[in-house]
This record gives sequence, structure tokens and C-alpha cells, in this order.
Amino acid sequence: MFASRIPFSQLSKNGSSPPSEKPFYIIPDPFAPVGAGVVPVARIVSAARDADYGGWFAIEHFGATNMLECVEASASFLRAL
Repeated sequence: MFASRIPFSQLSKNGSSPPSEKPFYIIPDPFAPVGAGVVPVARIVSAARDADYGGWFAIEHFGATNMLECVEASASFLRAL
């Protein structure tokens, strides 16, 4: 319904601890690459595509000590979907 009105979607900082163990804001690695955390990114991207989303998926890892590695891993994950 709104897919044509959303120019991009930001994917970042999805952490690595299951929500049943800790709140989302207390996680050991807040800069996990996209797809490595608990957020079901593959399902979200699939649902967006099924809804005819044609915008961009932006990757952000500001503050990560290994920013380049995180972005590369995130991009690789998203390209494989």
C-alpha cells in the first residue's frame, strides 16, 4: 500500500542477544552486521519486496569500531537475499 511512497529503509544496529534474554538496549554487540542479530531482516526484506517496495536499503554502522567489516558483511548478507 505505501511501498511506492517509501524511498529507503535503514537497516542497522540490530544487536545479537535474543530479546528473551535481555532488553534490546542492553546487548553485548550493538553493532552486529545486518542479518547477524535477532531482527528477522530476511523476512522484512522479503515482505518489503512482496509489497512492491522499490526503494533502497541503507546500511549504517556509525560508532562501530570495525565499521568497514560490519558494512561489508551487511552488504554481502543483503546481496544474497
